[in-house]
Amino acid sequence: ATRQPPARPESKNQQMWVVYLGVPVAGAVALALWFGVFKKVEITPKRFEGGQFFYLDFQGHISTVGSKFQSVCAIRQALFGNNPKAALPTGVYYDNPNALKDPNLSRACVGLLVSESAITGDVEKKFGEQGFKKLVLPPIASLYWSFPARMGISCMIGALKFYPAVTKYVDERPELGRIEPAKAGSVEVVEGGLIHYYYVTQLSKEYLVSPFPVPELKTTTYPIKKLQ
Repeated sequence: ATRQPPARPESKNQQMWVVYLGVPVAGAVALALWFGVFKKVEITPKRFEGGQFFYLDFQGHISTVGSKFQSVCAIRQALFGNNPKAALPTGVYYDNPNALKDPNLSRACVGLLVSESAITGDVEKKFGEQGFKKLVLPPIASLYWSFPARMGISCMIGALKFYPAVTKYVDERPELGRIEPAKAGSVEVVEGGLIHYYYVTQLSKEYLVSPFPVPELKTTTYPIKKLQ
């Protein structure tokens, strides 16, 4: 049999460089897959069922809303530590910060969607002591998608994927109508290891509870539905 010449030192070095570079690249791809970065956005009509919502008002840059959720998570642990499924972290968001003249005026209501069986007089009292308000959210028509809830950054990644996609979805379907964002909002609920996104397609006064005035938009380029 013909003997193969020994590998040259530079060939071994090249192989090692491939290994050194390949391992972190493969790790980065695996991490991105775990976070759901490559998950396809598939929009489907789905009704948001609503429920008992205990919340705090928020206005500011959307990147700072996490500070409000710290208070939400603290009271969730204090009241429902043994039964976290009874209280789901939830946000109702009214503004697209990229469409505002001043993105620091973005509005939201953030809190917990609490199952009726878990609500007692003592629970309501403790929510009130921490400055939470109560709202009954009725069922409402929406466009839906879900995204893995791995870490705090998942909220940002999911939003960056969902909202441009759902806006495009609506724009391509004139029969849906284009609802002014400040008059409808979007609901995000964390449950079962997923962030559930509901882009509201029906106007409802019950959802419009932010005490802050509607921020001025950069432009308005779509027809606006009016509240009935």
